[in-house]
Amino acid sequence: MKIPEPTPDSGIKQILVALDTPGRSAELIERAAMLALQLQAGLTGLFVEDINLLRLAALPFAYELPYDSLPERRLDQLLMERALRARATAIQKHLASSAGRANIPWSFQVRRGHVLEELLASAPTTDLLIIGEFDQTIVSAGDRPSMLRQILLHSSCSVWAQHCNPDSTRAVLVLYDASATSNRALQLASRMARDDTGQSLLVLLPPDGSPHSQKLQQRAAQHLGHDHLQLRYLPLTEFSASRLLALMKQQRGRVLVAAEETLATNPDLLQQLADQLSFDFVLVR
Repeated sequence: MKIPEPTPDSGIKQILVALDTPGRSAELIERAAMLALQLQAGLTGLFVEDINLLRLAALPFAYELPYDSLPERRLDQLLMERALRARATAIQKHLASSAGRANIPWSFQVRRGHVLEELLASAPTTDLLIIGEFDQTIVSAGDRPSMLRQILLHSSCSVWAQHCNPDSTRAVLVLYDASATSNRALQLASRMARDDTGQSLLVLLPPDGSPHSQKLQQRAAQHLGHDHLQLRYLPLTEFSASRLLALMKQQRGRVLVAAEETLATNPDLLQQLADQLSFDFVLVR
């Protein structure tokens, strides 16, 4: 991994990444480690032993239906505990390897409880919470949108919601209105755009007219300094979830970065985005 150049403070000194299964967590860990390196932040991995799974395994009538042609097997609480422990061990080894290559401080935590409650409880101790698409054995497909919505709406820290297999050559989009939080969002977006393959940053400006947009462009340029980016500006014609979702598709965006303070001008916007996300989304607090 490349050593990052000095950058203005993004406000992120500690990153917490929520991890579930070794296969799904591998890419999540790599991206989290790269960001921690770029921001010169510490990285903590969190694995939650879901209490609902353990309670289910303890029921006498609970059975597991394998994906292959093997017969169904009765769930057992002891075996479930061992399986979760094995998952955690494999994930911790991968985290240690990635953090070691990046030469960043790291730690790993295992907690037992409800996944959503544990993630929200961890938010006050970190600056950025990274979550991916949880394994269906831990969070059912129907519950994932609701969990994402609750985390985005109620966590006390910034949140990066990731989707599988992102295309790193696509653009990073950031909403910018010159507020203090959007300045941090701009810094974070610039670091995310400066990876090995993609250096395209599109700054979205509020629909307040040309003179105001020009001032915002000047403010953004001052904050970015001499960052070597393919930098573009686009004033929004309207500030709505439908417009942002359409822009992400039109611009082949891989991640949208937005400050909570910026989204607050449209109270329903964050919830609408949370319900329709098909790309990476970073909410900066």
